[in-house]
Amino acid sequence: MTSTVAARLDALSIRLGPGEDVCAGIRAALVRRGARGGVVVSAVGSLAEAIYVLVELDDEGRPAYTAPRSVGGTIEVLGLHGHFGETEGGELAFHLHGTFGLSDGSVVGGHVLGATVLITFEATLLVGASAEWRAVPYDGRAGSQMLVFLPPDEAVA
Repeated sequence: MTSTVAARLDALSIRLGPGEDVCAGIRAALVRRGARGGVVVSAVGSLAEAIYVLVELDDEGRPAYTAPRSVGGTIEVLGLHGHFGETEGGELAFHLHGTFGLSDGSVVGGHVLGATVLITFEATLLVGASAEWRAVPYDGRAGSQMLVFLPPDEAVA
């Protein structure tokens, strides 16, 4: 187990409109802010489409993601949270999980790959100079990564 205390984090609130890509909108706000990492702590709104995966065990009993699933129509964002940080190449990477209410009253959710705004999407992110997460390979498998928090003394300014 690892834990750490971060320096001050500032709230950054964003609002996206119809047809906007949620991940691209969050990424653009972070780039404008110069943020290298942080957390998504809250989100509400409506979506026209959500793309997500779930974890399952593969044939060898190891955790693996399902094929991407997509739902469309009128979707309420019931929750969205996660982390964002940089890959070794300096690109922003996300680890987001969401819960979505469908118009028939059912609820779906999982690891979010993408989403498109229907009417509005509002999110609050916490960012700060010492809040840095790094995307690192997970379990040594190609294409698999997770975000880990870098304590302030290990973060690159």
